[in-house]
Amino acid sequence: MTERSVTFRAGALSVTGSLVVTERRMLLGTTELAYDALAAAVGPMTVRRSYDGPMPTNIAASKAQADLTAGRVPWISFTTASASAMRPFFASCVGKGRVMVTVAHEVDLGTKGLTASQFRALFADLAAARDLEGATNVQLVVILTASPFRSGTYVPFIPDPAHFDVVAADAYRFWRPPGSPPDPKTGNLSQSRPMSWIVGELPAYAASIGKPWALGEFGAHPFPGDPSNRPTWITETVTWCRANGCTALVYFHSGNGESGPWWLDRYHFPEATGTTAAMLAAGGDQASLAAWRAQLT
Repeated sequence: MTERSVTFRAGALSVTGSLVVTERRMLLGTTELAYDALAAAVGPMTVRRSYDGPMPTNIAASKAQADLTAGRVPWISFTTASASAMRPFFASCVGKGRVMVTVAHEVDLGTKGLTASQFRALFADLAAARDLEGATNVQLVVILTASPFRSGTYVPFIPDPAHFDVVAADAYRFWRPPGSPPDPKTGNLSQSRPMSWIVGELPAYAASIGKPWALGEFGAHPFPGDPSNRPTWITETVTWCRANGCTALVYFHSGNGESGPWWLDRYHFPEATGTTAAMLAAGGDQASLAAWRAQLT
């Protein structure tokens, strides 16, 4: 294998085989649809995760360039995409700053039309396509839900470590009313579980293969009757991630997604009844917003 190196604005990237990043700081950000609104409240963030369809388009390249121009790292997610279809996008990234790319995130849910073996083969092809284009600044990121990292069932979905650069999870802390059915992703987590419990073996596994780890999405519902719970949890989560080798984390500041909404700056529950009504009437969750803002400095 040849050795390649690229220098980024935020740190140095040294590469042997696949990309390994050593960052001076952990990247914090949010998703594309909410980025501008949240940045207006807390200030600029250092990573933005954008979502694209099954086929890369010029729009994805434009999103990446806009992020790089703004001084943040683009993290572009494609629903599914063949390696050949990704080559023009990889080519558009050559010679630029750090770009993070995910294809078929949360494949373990079975919603991407790929078996575990097909997913592993896809990343082998993606890595080859990236290298053919000379896009040494592009990191390939594998994202599963947090559940298999807790249960120890993630191994079948993990490609050869030579074919990806960062391993990540989408990790949430839920509030669900008593008697609700378990959440389809993680079960009924109506407890203030720490992120170390939610992501299970993810940091240890990443360390064992010499890769950084990340949170592609994370979020927390506020807890009824306990307005200090979520801001404290956010502070503890970011502090723990920073101390345990996380390279980037993205808050899912959105009303979308399973069991949403996840708005950081307001009280909002999946089922706003009973004791939650008073919190909803109380207005925005400025404490959680302040907790996130404090982590950006």
